[in-house]
Amino acid sequence: MTGAMAGIKVVELAHWVAMPAAMAIMADWGAEVVKIENPQGGDPVRGFMGMGIYPFDLSLSPPFEMDNRNKRSVVLDMRRPEAQEAVHRLVAEADVFATNLEPDTLSRFGVEYEALAAKHPRLIYASLSGYGDDGEEWERPGFDYSAHWARSGIMGVLGEPDGPPVSPRPGFGDHSTSLAIVSAVSAALFNRERTGKGQRVSTALLHTAMWQLGIDIQACLLAGQDVPRTTRTAVGNPLLNYYRAGDGRWLFLVMPQSAPYWSGFCKAIGRKELEKDPSFGTTGGRWRNGAALVAILEEVFARRPRAEWGRLLDEHGCIWGLVQTPGDIDTDPQVWANGFLTTADHPAQGEIKLIASPVRFSTTPASVRSTAPQLGEHTEEVLLEHGYTWEDLTRFKDAGAIL
Repeated sequence: MTGAMAGIKVVELAHWVAMPAAMAIMADWGAEVVKIENPQGGDPVRGFMGMGIYPFDLSLSPPFEMDNRNKRSVVLDMRRPEAQEAVHRLVAEADVFATNLEPDTLSRFGVEYEALAAKHPRLIYASLSGYGDDGEEWERPGFDYSAHWARSGIMGVLGEPDGPPVSPRPGFGDHSTSLAIVSAVSAALFNRERTGKGQRVSTALLHTAMWQLGIDIQACLLAGQDVPRTTRTAVGNPLLNYYRAGDGRWLFLVMPQSAPYWSGFCKAIGRKELEKDPSFGTTGGRWRNGAALVAILEEVFARRPRAEWGRLLDEHGCIWGLVQTPGDIDTDPQVWANGFLTTADHPAQGEIKLIASPVRFSTTPASVRSTAPQLGEHTEEVLLEHGYTWEDLTRFKDAGAIL
């Protein structure tokens, strides 16, 4: 095994997206991740074939394939004492225990932090909740949509001023949260190298969403009032706005300080007379007359296709971005040139494309070595590695602890 996390062993008792996504990143980085699943269908996200979100049929679960590659699946019925004993044996050799199960469930299974830390003081215990470890709602189940998107203010600030909140996209908050989890686990492992002591690291979907929306929330905290929604036709800076080109495709102008770019921008769009126009020639003028300038730019950008506008904006030093759909990513040459997508051989589907690890290492590269495991695919293999015998496995099966 190679990678920055080679030699690190992880026991994952988690489901859905955020925590499994975090451990997938660690697995990409070389960690050995054993995923504990229940016999009744395993991780619920295995059954995510669209759930009405996508207007097409899927034979594989997108989040399960993405967030469980490079892992081994062990099926254990955690209600059985034999299964709980097996998890404790796995944890005894592990560096990290990762979970997003509810506190009462962890206590019933005998794998709450206090129980494991007492026996394994070097263990890094990573946990995730929806709303935090304290307060009246500490036990409230929280999904990406509810705890991250809705509760944090993200949904409330997006969309047109008089319109409803925008619809969330699946796993959006979960995947940003996964990066926070990996950062915390990495820091705790580093601290353990210096002190020899493990610890619990935790975060919440609500908290990571607040960090994600941090500039808006911080503005509210400083101003003592809410951030209003804005419409694209009445923005304060028309050079920080999106426009539809003549071929129907959108581009986003990203010049938050418009003054350094204004002259070149006017040349790029073929409207040099706007540069010194009394209404638009200063930052204040563009701010006061933003709606009028947006209307002009809408008409201008509708005259040429996006690719042509891109060339002109580049020639004059303007900052802009493509507004793409998820379907555009596969044909984006910049994505492939940087290895942001990768491929792996799936036992049932053949070669499939996957999003690569979000971080690159120069000497310990991340890699996708295997696709997501079948349910319980490695149960016998892993238990035998941890000292169990075939007789033990027969006993476990008779007791209903494993399949």
